[in-house]
Amino acid sequence: ALAGFRLIVGRPMERLHASIQRISETGERIPVEAPQGDELGNIIVAFNEMIERESEREQVLENANSEIHGLNQTLEDRVRDRTDQLLEKERGLRDLIEKFSSGIYIHSEFKPLYANQTLLDMFGFRELDDFLSIDSTEILLAPEERSRIWGYHQARLEGRGAPKDYDFHALRQDGGTFMANNRSFVVDWEGQSAVCTTLFDLTARQETEQSLAEQ
Repeated sequence: ALAGFRLIVGRPMERLHASIQRISETGERIPVEAPQGDELGNIIVAFNEMIERESEREQVLENANSEIHGLNQTLEDRVRDRTDQLLEKERGLRDLIEKFSSGIYIHSEFKPLYANQTLLDMFGFRELDDFLSIDSTEILLAPEERSRIWGYHQARLEGRGAPKDYDFHALRQDGGTFMANNRSFVVDWEGQSAVCTTLFDLTARQETEQSLAEQ
């Protein structure tokens, strides 16, 4: 009788225990063969249904994670492509600006952020780093001009009326002065509000006007 009990109860219990142990160690879920028509069989059937539901839930989660990963990868690819496009446009724009015959510089509260080569040559800066190291672009202005142009700058940033096109006396690094035409407007520069200024050296125009006046 004891041997029969072990055959009827012991073996199913051993299989059930082995299955539970396998889940604990490897995560592998294998259904247990259940005896029919008794309480132990019902328990094993319930166990099999439970591990089947867990397997289904894991599959759903795996599919969802796979889909999310695919969406993230697609988004990353789109962001990367868009970033590359914007960088390419920026490089093209900067190359174009470098070739302008007018001097161009960008500043925030008169702190220089960028200048093209024409502007550097116009004022006698050897390199861009020399220009970026100055404390204020006010040194480009003759002393008698600074108060007037500072007022224009403040009005422009506050949204008040200020001339966008005017002439002023500019000051070179060697102390020489020349007349320049200034055109300024507010831009967004790397996430901050800044002012882009375009300068035209009026020396040639003045010489032409003087020559015509003397004729």
